[in-house]
Amino acid sequence: MEIPCLVVDEHTGLLFRNLIAFEQTCPQFGDDFTAYIVFLSQLISMPDDVTLLVKREIIVHHLDSDEDVSDLFTMLSKDAVFDFSGEYYLKPLCQIMEVHYQSRLNRWMAWLWLYHFSNPWVIITAVAGIVVLICTVLQTNLGILAYVKPPA
Repeated sequence: MEIPCLVVDEHTGLLFRNLIAFEQTCPQFGDDFTAYIVFLSQLISMPDDVTLLVKREIIVHHLDSDEDVSDLFTMLSKDAVFDFSGEYYLKPLCQIMEVHYQSRLNRWMAWLWLYHFSNPWVIITAVAGIVVLICTVLQTNLGILAYVKPPA
């Protein structure tokens, strides 16, 4: 997924509110911008999400904190009337993201990575442990085979 860079400053909230109000009052112009803001508000639900997006250079903000950016998008989407069951241009992307999020394997891997493999030494130790386990199983199998069919 690619998201273009978004610059957020002290005027962004006013601009976005006006664009959402325009789309809400003039339905003939569609709801593309409202869909974009609702999508971003779901993506940026916590200040940690903003921190990650800033690190990836998706968001560049000139506000006091990441929490202010998160609060801004939460506030913008709170008053917007948006039909999630209708057709909008981000619907296929949202469906793909939902399927990815609901996958048990992906959630388990994310939990494992977040809580257990955040340190590179833990990853190295886990790989070494797996290699030792595989070598032990192979040695046991070779020992059993040598006992059952001794070499001539």
